Order: sequence, then C-alpha cells, then structure tokens
Amino acid sequence: MKRITILTIAAFFLAELASQAERYYYFEHLKTTDGLPSNTIYCSLQDRFGFMWIGTRDGLCRYDGHSFVRLEDLTSEITTSGLVLAADEDENGKIWFSSSMGIGYYNPANDEAESMGRIGNATCFDLLADKRGNVWFASDQLYRHDTANGGMQRYAVGDTRPTMLALDSFGTVWVLTQDGTLFTYDRLKDSFRRQLEGISIVEAADDGRILVATRDNRVYITDCISLQKKHVFTAENGQIVRCLKESSKGEFWIGTDSGLFIRRENEVYNGEAFHDDATPRSVSADFITCIDKDKSGNLWIGTYYTGLNIWKDRSEDMSIYFMNPSDNSVKGKIVRSITSDHIGNIWFCTEDGFLNRLDPIDRKMKNYEIVKGLNMHGLVMDGDRLWICSFGNGVYLFDHKSQKILKRYSFSTDRATTGIRCADGSIYIGTTQGLYRYEVSEDRFVQVEEAGTSHIHCLHQDSSGILWTGTYGNGIFCLDKDGNSIMHIEDTDSEECLSSRFITSFHEDSRHRMWVTTEGGGLCYTDPGYHVGGKMVFHNITRKDGLPSNVTCAVAEDNDGTIWVSTTNGVAYLSGTTAEVIGLMNESNEITGYQYSYGAVYSDGKGIIYFGNTDGMIALTPAKMKSAGIIHPLSITSVKAMDSDNIIRQSDQGLASVTSSIFTVRQQDASYISISFTVPEYSARNIRYDYSLFKGRKPFFNGSTSDNSILVRLPSGKYHFKVKASSYGDNDAYTKEMDFHIKPHPLLSKVAKVMYSIVLIALVTALILMIELKRKRDKARNISKIISMKEKELYNAKINYFTNITHEIRTPLTLIKLPLDKIIAKGAYTPESEKDLRTMQANADRLLSLTNQLLDMRKMEENEIKLSCVRENICEIVRKASRYFEQMALEQHISLITDIPERPIWVMCAKDSIITIVSNLLSNAVKYGKDRICVSVSESEDRQKIFIRVESNGSHIPENESEKIFNIFFQRPSEHVKGRISQGTGLGLPYARTLANMHNGRLYLDVNVSDMNSFVLELPVQQEKQVVLEERKTEEKPAGREARYDSSRYSIMIVEDSEEMRSYLASELSDSYNVSQAANGEEALAILKSEKIDIVISDIMMPVMDGCELCNKIKTDSDLSHIPVILLTAAIGVETRIETLEVGADGYIEKPFPIELLRSNISNLFKNREISYRQFITKPLTHYNSVTASKVDNEFMTKLHEFIMKNIAEQDLNIDNLTSQLGTSKSSLYRKLKANTGLSINEYIRVCRLKQAAELLSSQKYKINEVAFMTGFSSASYFATCFQKQFEITPSEFIRNLEQ
Repeated sequence: MKRITILTIAAFFLAELASQAERYYYFEHLKTTDGLPSNTIYCSLQDRFGFMWIGTRDGLCRYDGHSFVRLEDLTSEITTSGLVLAADEDENGKIWFSSSMGIGYYNPANDEAESMGRIGNATCFDLLADKRGNVWFASDQLYRHDTANGGMQRYAVGDTRPTMLALDSFGTVWVLTQDGTLFTYDRLKDSFRRQLEGISIVEAADDGRILVATRDNRVYITDCISLQKKHVFTAENGQIVRCLKESSKGEFWIGTDSGLFIRRENEVYNGEAFHDDATPRSVSADFITCIDKDKSGNLWIGTYYTGLNIWKDRSEDMSIYFMNPSDNSVKGKIVRSITSDHIGNIWFCTEDGFLNRLDPIDRKMKNYEIVKGLNMHGLVMDGDRLWICSFGNGVYLFDHKSQKILKRYSFSTDRATTGIRCADGSIYIGTTQGLYRYEVSEDRFVQVEEAGTSHIHCLHQDSSGILWTGTYGNGIFCLDKDGNSIMHIEDTDSEECLSSRFITSFHEDSRHRMWVTTEGGGLCYTDPGYHVGGKMVFHNITRKDGLPSNVTCAVAEDNDGTIWVSTTNGVAYLSGTTAEVIGLMNESNEITGYQYSYGAVYSDGKGIIYFGNTDGMIALTPAKMKSAGIIHPLSITSVKAMDSDNIIRQSDQGLASVTSSIFTVRQQDASYISISFTVPEYSARNIRYDYSLFKGRKPFFNGSTSDNSILVRLPSGKYHFKVKASSYGDNDAYTKEMDFHIKPHPLLSKVAKVMYSIVLIALVTALILMIELKRKRDKARNISKIISMKEKELYNAKINYFTNITHEIRTPLTLIKLPLDKIIAKGAYTPESEKDLRTMQANADRLLSLTNQLLDMRKMEENEIKLSCVRENICEIVRKASRYFEQMALEQHISLITDIPERPIWVMCAKDSIITIVSNLLSNAVKYGKDRICVSVSESEDRQKIFIRVESNGSHIPENESEKIFNIFFQRPSEHVKGRISQGTGLGLPYARTLANMHNGRLYLDVNVSDMNSFVLELPVQQEKQVVLEERKTEEKPAGREARYDSSRYSIMIVEDSEEMRSYLASELSDSYNVSQAANGEEALAILKSEKIDIVISDIMMPVMDGCELCNKIKTDSDLSHIPVILLTAAIGVETRIETLEVGADGYIEKPFPIELLRSNISNLFKNREISYRQFITKPLTHYNSVTASKVDNEFMTKLHEFIMKNIAEQDLNIDNLTSQLGTSKSSLYRKLKANTGLSINEYIRVCRLKQAAELLSSQKYKINEVAFMTGFSSASYFATCFQKQFEITPSEFIRNLEQ
C-alpha cells in the first residue's frame, strides 16, 4: 500500500512537471564584428581568472566580457594562426592548445609561451589536463606529458588512434578511439581498460557520470562505476550529434548539425533551439560544433561559420517574453500596458492587435485578438471585466472569464490612451482630447471639464485619493475624489519644478514620494509627504546624474525599496534612500532590447516587476538579481603606453599584467597610459569600477566607470593604482592594486638635471660676461659712432659749404668765360696780350673743372649719378690719356714710360670716367714726381680683371697715409719738387676712387712697392649690367609759329637774379630781339600778363620764385602756356634735366655756356614754330594739334575746334560767338590763337572751314557745292576761290589727286 502511494505521488509530480511549458531560448551573439578572429568555433574553456578562451579556425583568443585579444597579442613568443581544435588549463594555470601547427601552451601568469610542434605523426584532435599535473594528447597514439619533469609517455590504446578525451568527477581519464571503443585509464597499473563500444562522443557530467553519444546518435547519461546507462535523447531525421554538455543538474544540452536539443532527467521536457531568421535572438546557426559551461552556469555554444552564442540561465532573476516560433509565444511586439487579474495572471496588450495572458507559475501564454489590428494603449482590470483603451477605436469592455467583448464605447475622439480604476471603483479613461469618467447609472462616459481638453497620457491615484493626470505637453492636473481640480502643475522654468510638461507615467513609492517620468526631462520625484495644493517641489534626475536617457518611460519599486525606471535606452535602478543611480541593466540589451514603452510597468507585489518594450515584455526578480554577484577575481588585463602603441607585457617581477603588482614605464612611451581591468563575469549585472591613483601618499585622481579601462596622462614619478569592482546587490567588492614607476626621460633624469644645472650656471656666467662685454663694446661703438657722426657733420658742413660756393662761383665764372671765349674766338686782341688771354682761359677752364668735380662728388655720395658702360679698348684709353701728359712731363724733365699691350683688351666701362681717373693719377705723378713715371696695363691670370698701374718716384707716401690720401680735402704737407712748391686740392684722388667704385673696381696705393708711389686701378672685365650708351636726342617741341613771314623782331624775356649776368645776356641778344628783363619769377609773371613775349629765358636758382616754378606756372596758365621757356642752371646732372622736362621747359642749358649755344636754341625754337605754322596753313588735311606744344594749349584748341565744327555751317560764325562760348576776352583769344597758329581769329575760322571741306571731299560722299554750303560758304564759286588761295589747288584737282 505504501509503495502504491509513493508511485501515485510520483506520477502526480511528473504530471505537474510535464504540464509546464517548454521555454524558448534566447542567445547573445559574438562574431568577427565583435573581435572574434573567425566565425568558425572548435572549442572553448574558462580559466581560473574567469577569462574565456576560444579556439577558432584562425587561432586562439581570450575574451574578458568586453573584448577579444589574440594570443599573439598577449605574447610575441608564439603564434596560433590556423585552426585550434582543443584547449585546456592544467593545474599550474597554463593554457594548452592543439592547432593545425602543433601543440603549444601559454602561461597567463608571466606571458610566457612555448610551441612543442607536432606530437606523433598526426594532428592532435583533442587534449586533456588531468588533476595530477599531466596533459594528455590524442594524436596518432595517446601521449601523456608530465608538466613537472617534462617527460612524455606514449600509449597504444586499442587498435585505432584516439579521437576524444574526457575527465570525470573522480579524476579518471576516458579515451575514445576511432573505432568507437571507450577506455578508462588505470593509474595504478598505468594501463587502459575497455569499457564501452559503439561510442561517438564522450563528455564528463556531474556526480560521477559521463554523457555519451552512440554511433546511432542516441545519447545516454552513464554511471562511471556501474556503467549503467539512462536514455536521454535520440536524434531523428538524419541528425548527427556533435557535442554534449550538462548545463545544470539533470539538464542536458545536445548539439547537432540541425540545432540544439535540451532534455531533462526525470522530466518530460523537450526544449529546442533552432536558428530562425525572423527571430534575431535565436541561435545563430543550427550546426553546433561545441558547448562549454562557465562557472556562472552560462553556456558557450560554438557554431560553424556563424560565431559564438551565449545562453545565460536567467529563469530565476529575469524572464523574457518575446515573439518566437513556439506555440507558447507572445503575440504582438510593442507592449503598451500591463495589469493582472485577481488570480495572479498577467495581462498585457500590444499596439499591433493582440491581448496576451501569462500564467506566471507554469509560464503558459494565452493570446486574444479582440479586433484585428486593434491599436491597444491601456488596460484597466475591473473584476472579471477588462477595459481596453484603443487608439482610434474607443474603449472595449472585455469579459476575460467568458472571453467575450461586452461592449464598445465611443468618445468625441476615439483615441483612448490610458485608464484607471480608482479605490472607490470609479473608472477614468484618458484620451487625446481630455479625461472621461464612467457613469454606471447611465452606462456612458462623461467628460471631466476640470482636466480640460489636453492630451491625457497617464493616470495614477495616490494613497490620499488624489488623481494625478499626466498630459502630453500641458503638465499635470491633480483632481480630488469628485473630479474637481486641485492643482495644475506646469512650471518648468525654476529649479524645483517639473523638468518637462510631457508626462509619461507616475508611481508613489513606500516613502510616499511621487515619481514622475517625462519625455526629454528625465525623472522627477517629490519629497516624502508632499502636499497637493501647496508648493510642490520636484527633484530632477537626468543623464548627467547617470540615467541612460532623458526619455523615461515607467517606474516601479521592488521589495527592498529600490527604484527601477525604464527608458528608451535600457533600465536603470536607483537607491531608494538617496535617489542616486546605482546601476544600469544594459549588459543583456542584445536580448532584452533598449527601447521601452511609456507607462508599461507592473509590480505583482511578490518581487517581480514587469516592463513592456518594443519587442515584448521582460519580468525582473530584483531579489534574485542581487544574489548574482561576482565570483571571479578582478584582473588588470593590460598596461599600454599609448604614445608608442606598446603593450607593457611584463612587470618588474617578470609577471604578466594579470598577476603583477609592479610596473616600470619609460616616460617617452607614456605621455598617456591606458590601464585596462576587468572582472570576467558574464552573469553579474552592471559591474562598477571605482579607481584611485596616488602619487606617493598624495591622491592624484579618482573616479568610477562601468567601462573597463581608463586613459591617464602622467608625469614621471612613482604611482599606486587601486581599482575596486562591485556588482548590484553584491556586498562583496574585489580589489586590485598595482604600483608603477614612470621613469623620466634620460634627458630628465637626476644625472641629467645635475648636468643641466652645471651647464645652466656656466651659461648664466657666460651670459653675464657676454652682456658685460657687449656693454663695453656698445659703449665703445657709441663713442666711435659719436666721433664718426661729428666727423660726418664736419664733412657735410665742408661739402655743403663748398657746394654752395661752387654754385655761386659758376655764374661769375660764366661772365668771365663768355666774353673771354668771345674775344679769343674773334681774335680781338694784340699779340702781346694773347699769352695772357690764353692763360686766363686755361685757368677758367681749370676752375670750371674743379667746380664740376666737387658737384659730382656730392651727387655720387647721394647716388644721383649712374654710369653707362659700354665695351671699350682699355689699352687705347690709357694710351690716349698718357699722350696728354707727354709734353707736360717733358717740360718738367720727367721720363714718362708706358707698358701698354698693342693688342686690344676689351672692358665694360665708362670711357670718360676712366680717362678722368688715369688723368688724375698722371697729373699727380707729374706734379709730385722727380724724374720717372711708369704707366702699365696688365690682366689677371683668369682674364677677369685688368690692372692699370701709375708709378712715380716722388716723395714716398708712408703706409699710414695710404688710405687717408683718398679722403676728401685731405692734403699732405706741401713739397718742394725741383724748386717748385706742389700743393693739391684734396679732391682729385677721392673723386677718382669714387669713379672706380662705381665700376665695381678698386683704386689703391700699393704699399708693397717700396721705391715708388704705385697707384693701381683694378677693374672687372664684365659688369653686372651691360648698357649700350647712345646719344640722347633732345625732343624739340614746337611752340608756335606765325601764319606768314613777318620781318618784325621777336620779343624775349631774360629772368636772372644776377644783375651782371642778366645785363650781359641782354646786351648780347638785343641786337636780334626785343629784350625784357626780370630779377625773379614773380616779376616775370607780372610782365607776361601785360606784354607780348615770344620766349622766356630763365635761370633756375632764384629767390622769391625759382625758374622751375615760373615755367610750371607759364605752362599751366591758359593765357601763357603757348610761350616757350629755356632754363639756365649752374646745377648739372640728369636729375636737374628731368625736373626741367617735368615742368614743361622747351630748352635746357648748363652754366657756363657759350653765347652761341643760347642764340642757336632761341633761333631753332622760332624756326620750328614757322615750319609748324606753314604746314598747318598750307596742308589741307593737317590737324590743329600739330601746332600745339602743351597740354593746356591742346585742351584750349580742342574746345575751340569742337565749337567751330559744331557751328561750321553757320555763315555768321564770328569772334563774338567764340568769346561767349569759351568764356574769354577778345584780346586773350586773339593772343592765344596767334601764338598757337600764327592766324587771326577770322583767318583761323576760314582755315577750319576749308580743312573741314577737304575732309568731306576726301570721303568722296559729297559734291563740291554740297560741301561749300555744309562748311558755311555763301556760294560754291567763293568756296573754290578760297580753297585754291589757301591750299594752292582747286577742289576738283584735290579730288582727282585723291582718286589717283
């Protein structure tokens, strides 16, 4: 009877288990896009630090929960490129692996690695590390490697090669051979015992059992001692079992080439997992290659070509209800409202037309389609009835017991958004146009006027009975039990107010704080015991406070008082005491999704919180989540010097970063240091890292992060780094500490700093000495500069004095030289006086030469003189200059010897300047020499320079005066040479050297010649600029002429401040011209205004108004601009000539000058005027502008001509018309026209008519009589007479000549 009872109870228990719905399995995916070397996975394992090692087709890699690192990036001693078939960890923590390249291992403790190459004659398909320090290899035979002594033992197991190895919970090694025989290792006998046959896969299980798959694809759980087998699974439809794993006690996962199958011992459970393209969270492929379990119970599932899948058993802390292909699936995706009935079933609706009911005990799902495509936004449970708010179709009343729709209610707008059943049983429905209350007696909804017509988004009744009405854009309305408005909360401008007017949900917590979620403003909450109607204070929490988004959706409180809030970027949880964000549930968002729904939350009061999102619904059990703490130690995975991109692999202790505590870094590699750390946990949620860095004992910085690395910029020094990891709900915290020393750059080391100090002291000392030395030099330089400036001032004073004197001398010199030249030219002297007159003439010429030299010196200093060089025969120039002094030397009884090559030597030079230099040297040689002068010309070896040497044997010039003699005004003491006293002017040698310098040459006294004074002129053969010197042709501009020859004399004006010069010129010119005189320009202008003057002759340098200013005024005055001007000057040079041309002078003569030159200039001006007049009058087609000389005259004549041409046909055109139009007097017009054309006004009008007629006839468009009337003639005959008289040709002959 007892046995029957037990069997009955067991049967009932099994029936209960069988009644539970099979789960749908969701997976996280890791692929090459996440850092995997390859998407084909062959094996995986978890080491003692918690890191996962993944064997792929492209090598071995390590995963820490954040990123993948290839083995070759951890150590440079080995490479694992190629497929990795198996991997395991031995008792010492070494990671052993078998690849297509052979066997190898990696030691995480010190980053050491070694490759052992191939073992045996085949690829090692599997390896196993037992608990006794041995590593077993399944190659062509079985090999056992003793890690303690390095020994290798080979075993022959069965008749075929081993293919798979397993280690049971007793530590026994199981070996499967190629023929399907399963052996165990007897350690005492060091041999193998045959156990089972027909086996294809062996995998260790818990409690002394193993999982085996047979060759007919059946799976058994087998006792290791008794070998008793229990059936677990049979593959169907040609499925091939590829791998096995016991996920938890009594639950087995079978991987095949057609999906995953989950079976449970002592339970009828047929879990399955297949790839489904419509379900992104399904297993990534059906071809399963390997399954491994980590210490947290997560399963790591490898696939062929589609990467790694992770399944986390969250049945206790989180359930996921999404659409999937199973029969027990949610219908619809976007969950908008969640509630429960009186028996605990969870009801939730979706926007895409489905109502779902969940039994939370057996997890069975029931689906309802109320109306196809109904967009449901809110649910209100009312006993056995369920109010369903739809967006666009009003409100439905659904009886969930009978599963029938009782009624549909319409509103002014059928867009119902939310609803609530208050404590008194009243029903409120929110719409997009206001709030409605259900009137039971009338069975209809009545609008609540106090809430206005705002878009109602959410409703909540607090513990005091106040109805909180959240709107979309208009804040919050608080209503009492009767629906009367108490308060409207809409202020968002102050600090202690709502952060947004867009309200998404409410929740009142156990501390009686009202929590408000908003769109865009984050999360708001009131103080405990808030008072509606008084001042309402809100505190705001946003992204800057740790929220993942400022768009918050729904909020709930768990049994421990923790606040959970959903957002559009995941779920956050806050401390119920401090309201601080303490964690984010983001690590599984690949499965659960990020985007949550407004107001979709329900807490069942039993510790489960349901959140709706855009993919379905999740159920959280916070109490269970808090117990999922950290079980693996915190590790520092890498220390990386960012500047050099080097990973600092080993510490000062020779250990890897995972196990090390001391590091040394060179500063040149460490402008930035990246420290990566991690707790390799794959179940613990929201691990937070708090870190701090100390430099010595002083805190350098600290902070916290959910990321697993920090980047710091550190100067050299010794640091202590500490990081602490903690998880939500886990009271234990894991820490890791590390000391590291950033060595200073060699250039910043202590030794270097000592050297720098020494160098700095030396530099400062040197700098002080240099400053003192510079100060002394500057002082000496300033003194020298002052002396030089004084000498310069003295020199300039001398040169200015002599220059001014020279200008004054040139005018009286002209008065001496002009009459003297005239007397000698005419021979008007007695024979006795001839010698005296010649002497006077020679000395006048010499005085003129000295004044010219002095003026040239001044201009050379001011760069006002430039040489024009041409190609000259230097030998001929020197030879010619020497001849000038032969007679003089002969008279002084001096022998003049020349050594000049007969062949020509061509040099770019200014001939006159070279003659001046050589003449100056020869003159001095004759003057100071005794009896011998030598002149020679020679070339340099490269023929790029020539040397002209003039030597004399006079009084020797000492070396200390070899440069002084070239200073202007320097004079040596007078010398007695052959009974005569020789004294120089101090101008010749400075002038000669200046000319030499202008040739880019040198003139110097050769001090190496001791017996003679040897002067050397050194010239380059070529000049930088070669200029062809041409004679400048003076452009003579006609100043006017008379219409016909007039024998009366012309009138000229002489303007000169020197009375003697003025009187002399007047007397010389009065025999040919009428002469007027003025002492300066101002007097001259007055005379010009009152008298008829034909030409002006003016000096330039005059008081009151100089000659250039006078000329400019004449040429710019319309009444005077026709008068020619000749300027006389004692200043010589190109600049003076340019100035005279700019003011419009018609002639320019330098003083002193022969009187014949002045006469010739005057005569030519008058002759040219006569020629221009005659050509204008007698040539039919000659234009009027051929007789104008100045711009003012041209403008005047143009204006006159245009007026005449405009009125040419008028016969009464006369002087009155012209004066009126031109705005001038008759006398001014007459004088102006006479000076420019030689014609009277009427004569000029007639000539203009005839010239216009000639132009019209030349066009050959008009007849003669037509032209006559067009040009203002009264008859054609009169026109013909005038035309012939003027041009000495009849109109008909003129036309015939044109045709020829």
